[in-house]
Amino acid sequence: MSPGKARPAAAALLCIAMTVSSQALAAPCANFDDTRNVAYMPYIRLVLGDLRAIDRSKGDAAFNAGMNALSNKYSRGNTAEDVRKLIGMGLFNAMAAKAEPAEATFELACQSARNKLPPVNVLDPLACAVIAIDRSRKEAPVNRRIANEMIELAKQNLQTDPDPASAREAFAAVTGSVLACLSQP
Repeated sequence: MSPGKARPAAAALLCIAMTVSSQALAAPCANFDDTRNVAYMPYIRLVLGDLRAIDRSKGDAAFNAGMNALSNKYSRGNTAEDVRKLIGMGLFNAMAAKAEPAEATFELACQSARNKLPPVNVLDPLACAVIAIDRSRKEAPVNRRIANEMIELAKQNLQTDPDPASAREAFAAVTGSVLACLSQP
């Protein structure tokens, strides 16, 4: 191959290598669907009965109106359970759309964890940690710091969680995945 033809070939190889390495850097965290399920499903389960009670036979508009009514009911925040149900609604919507949770859900989940809603538990900070690095949120350095902060808070909450066995199990399942995700560039 002549020197003039080698340069375009080298440039093409460099372009391919940069594309492949960019895709590797942007790769999602391994097994993160499982991590989402462990962190999000306890909240979604809080609202499943209410969601199933919405009459789906009247179409999407009626279902959406029912969802809005539930959100309004929970947003009054009369109890810690109401707050957790509101988080559950947001997580349900995100999982249904295969999208990261809305910013309002993220903020509410993290504030609830920081405020140590009763009963103090491991799931509140773990949910915040997972939301913090869910999909595109992982790219923001502030969200990575929040995830680390929440893992530490979850570790502290292990001592007071009302269900120690489940708390240890959730902590082990979520923390390993979150820390592995955070170790990725």
